[in-house]
Amino acid sequence: MTGCGSCTDGTTCVDCYSDAYELVAGDNTCKVKCPPGKLRDVSASPYECTLGCIANCDECTDATTCDTCADGYYVDDTDDTCATCPTNCDECTDADTCTVCAAGWKGTLCDECATGYYDDSDACTACPANCDACTDATTCTDCAIGFSGTLCDACATGFKDSDADAAAAECDACETGYGPYPDCDVCADGYEPVASVCVAECGTGKYSDIGGVCQNCVANCDVCINSTKCTECSATFTLNATTKLCEAGAGAP
Repeated sequence: MTGCGSCTDGTTCVDCYSDAYELVAGDNTCKVKCPPGKLRDVSASPYECTLGCIANCDECTDATTCDTCADGYYVDDTDDTCATCPTNCDECTDADTCTVCAAGWKGTLCDECATGYYDDSDACTACPANCDACTDATTCTDCAIGFSGTLCDACATGFKDSDADAAAAECDACETGYGPYPDCDVCADGYEPVASVCVAECGTGKYSDIGGVCQNCVANCDVCINSTKCTECSATFTLNATTKLCEAGAGAP
């Protein structure tokens, strides 16, 4: 028999094969479960789903008792009807408890504007683009990461237009790059620009490589660009303009 999991004989089903079926007591057969809002007419064969639940009911025990109401409604225990959820509430358990608010609303009664929205004459309207919180359409109080200003329309410190979703602490201001990437314009305290990249400041006789690691300059060099090019020599040494190395004795007092 269709949908039957076990039976006592060829016409009597004991249980159904899966949850997609239900056992019909009227004739001990398994039939496909009724769709939402429908009931099986067990008063006459072939026991089809020809009866309807009460209005706005998805699942019901009988024609007058609702078990599960449609979204936007809840079971009113006083009369087993499906009552409408509070305003701006998409799903609720009763007249005082919303579980899912409509877009832009929050609270147990969905009567407050959610983050990113503002009260616009009893309606919650979305804040401007890149604005996480605002008081009205022209005043942002909290910008999304990477933006600043009363309308959150400018790049915040440490950001650039094309990479407003991330910033590096070592870069304070940039136009075309940030952090470990090229073209930082202003480095933060404790960092210095090397090939438009902000790297950690190193002490005398050292330089910061592109990865931000301090390395030793060439011998007798106090300030250098890299391991082979010196710009300032130690005392009693002088810089060779061609080789960029520090030569002993030349120019010494």
